[in-house]
Amino acid sequence: MGRSFQFDLIRIASGLLLVYFLVLFSIFEINDISLSQIIIVLFILYVIWSALALKFENRETGIVSANDSSVDVNKRKFLLYSAIAIISIFAVTIVPDIEIYSGNLLYNGNFKLGTEGWDLPEPNIFSWSIDDQNTFDGLPSLEVQTNNTFSYELLWSWISSRLINVESGSKYEIITHMAGKNVLQSSVVIQPYDADRKPLNYQLAQVPYGQNGTFPFTEYKDIVIIPHGVEYIGLYLLGGLAYTSGSPGKTYFAKLSVKKVSQLIG
Repeated sequence: MGRSFQFDLIRIASGLLLVYFLVLFSIFEINDISLSQIIIVLFILYVIWSALALKFENRETGIVSANDSSVDVNKRKFLLYSAIAIISIFAVTIVPDIEIYSGNLLYNGNFKLGTEGWDLPEPNIFSWSIDDQNTFDGLPSLEVQTNNTFSYELLWSWISSRLINVESGSKYEIITHMAGKNVLQSSVVIQPYDADRKPLNYQLAQVPYGQNGTFPFTEYKDIVIIPHGVEYIGLYLLGGLAYTSGSPGKTYFAKLSVKKVSQLIG
């Protein structure tokens, strides 16, 4: 096996290692480091390592002349590897729903795509907007606001997510983040659906249950077991009414996720 082939294998292995750590860090979200930061750092390290490897290869093979055709071949190889790495990075970073790399089954749960994937009811006593000021972990939130303290027609905002296909008998972890200002009974409902995508007449959980008053962003989590007959689940974002009159009630939803935990036995 020639040295050139050995170095090619090393470069390929380093590229695979880059992808491995990219996926690993994105899954575990270590220290809340953003995916783009991980990509940039790993790519810089890859280019530096590849450049050093090329220099070492030239030294080992006794190539010292800048006019040597072998040097030109190695330079072209280095440029090719770098181009492949750059294209791969752009291919990853332009994926709209990057949450897929962290195992999040909920489409646009971080609201990076605005309200895409969320069904907003017709104009009613609530209004909503993407808020880039009240953020969680640097991610935007969905602000739901109302001035009503009571209404016979609609007590919550009922903003629904895109449905998620689930397996009966399996466990799913639901994580939400919510903040409130002068709100009454704001919550996130986990709604089951049958095979025809029709909502069933019960709820799997509320994550969280109705929250009142004013409170900062708080993480809520729960694990639900999918019962027999449930083929899909969806999230309802229930912004509550105004707790007291004179100021609006505002609920902020951010960084929601649904992840499969395991398959139960039996």
